[in-house]
Amino acid sequence: MMKSMTGYGRVSRSTSIGAVQLEIKCVNSKYCDISFRLPKVLNHLEIPIKGILQEKLLRGKVEAVLDIRFLKPLQIPALNRTQFISYLNLLDQMKRLGGLQDAVSLSHILSFSELIEYESEPVLPESERELLQIAEEAADALDDMRKSEGKHLEDTIRAQLARLNEIMLAIEEAASQVFSYWFERFKNKIAEFLPNRVDLEDRIVQEAALFAEKADIKEEIARTASHCKQFLSIMKNEYPCGKKLDFLCQELYREFNTIASKSQKAEIIGSVIEAKSIVDGIREQLQNIV
Repeated sequence: MMKSMTGYGRVSRSTSIGAVQLEIKCVNSKYCDISFRLPKVLNHLEIPIKGILQEKLLRGKVEAVLDIRFLKPLQIPALNRTQFISYLNLLDQMKRLGGLQDAVSLSHILSFSELIEYESEPVLPESERELLQIAEEAADALDDMRKSEGKHLEDTIRAQLARLNEIMLAIEEAASQVFSYWFERFKNKIAEFLPNRVDLEDRIVQEAALFAEKADIKEEIARTASHCKQFLSIMKNEYPCGKKLDFLCQELYREFNTIASKSQKAEIIGSVIEAKSIVDGIREQLQNIV
């Protein structure tokens, strides 16, 4: 089964702690790279939510944002009375020592951030379960989009593989005529340079057979057919499959390079160029496959 790495999922819902929206975006990446923004009071949920996303998405650069409009504040500000009195006394002392006439104002006091402390209200277990459920649903929504895009990519790649098989049949047909190709080539050369020699046909046959043997690509054709068959099987039955299919593309490319190096027939070389172009196109699409 093929899935794209690109996707988007969003879930919005009213919960026991307020209106929640979780938005997830994913793009291509070799690994599973998750960045997550959520309210500070819920930092303890970052690891379990990331675990949910990693388990479902496997690969991709994931950006997740959790926004909550709380029904009531989870952090309640409180005055640190001891610090407050200490700072007032300090400011009065500074005024006397410096002979300052300015009055101490509230803005002076608020510049000391440690005077205000925050008491956190506990998040109840049922609220945490609601948030984890929302994470599951948002990941599923993103995954559904990745499945749809993956199906489109799979259809495109199947069409490219079908064309690749057509090219291989043409190469196989051209390769079956390689002995005739070399025989005619040597015969024409001898007729051109030695027009009166008619006793060299046996030698022409020997040379043509030798060159035909060197240009034999039956093994490469068989391996290419096997790779294409395996490619289809992996697309259908395995997940994740992107990295394995990319490796098969490398092997296909290697076989076509060998075919081109062995053959001097323009027909075969032209077919190899088209085949390599198709393999390049498949590899490019596989960069977006999980």
